[in-house]
Amino acid sequence: MRPLELADLVLIAAKTLDLDTGATLDLLDTDAAEAALAEAQPGNGDTEPASTELANTGPANTGRARLAAELLHALIRYRPFRHGNDQVAIMAMVQFLAINGWQTDLGPPKAVRTVITELAAGRLPATDLAAWLSPRLFPYPEAAAKEAPMRGWRPGRGRPRQANGMFDRLTARAREVIIAAQ
Repeated sequence: MRPLELADLVLIAAKTLDLDTGATLDLLDTDAAEAALAEAQPGNGDTEPASTELANTGPANTGRARLAAELLHALIRYRPFRHGNDQVAIMAMVQFLAINGWQTDLGPPKAVRTVITELAAGRLPATDLAAWLSPRLFPYPEAAAKEAPMRGWRPGRGRPRQANGMFDRLTARAREVIIAAQ
């Protein structure tokens, strides 16, 4: 599993809060962010299964749900931004899942707000959050995950050059129509 890094978190926060990177960095408590990300790193006592199969249920899904829950839990608890922590934490968890091939349907916003409120108050441990999250995870469809093959591409060959004129790519009839319209 690829963990989120501090740069990832800054970019996610900038996009979520609709700020430029400089303004996002002004809101950031770097020590809190690094502590939260370090706590949520895979390998910190987790038992992530070695299997790479993408099953909708079972230990692989539970392990991913636990890692995502630990990330969300740590970001909510450490509060690395002066404002917008909850939104950034949710988006960071969703992005973490996405870069590792999983998507989530968190359900209605009211349920998510309740979960975030319980997390922030310290009444919802990461294990319960993982249990809540686990049935809401599913892998990306394989067709969407794979890139289309690059037909006709060979190493060392550049893209074909485009014509220099604005109308060169148009047919003769299309050029006549444009000239007549002018």
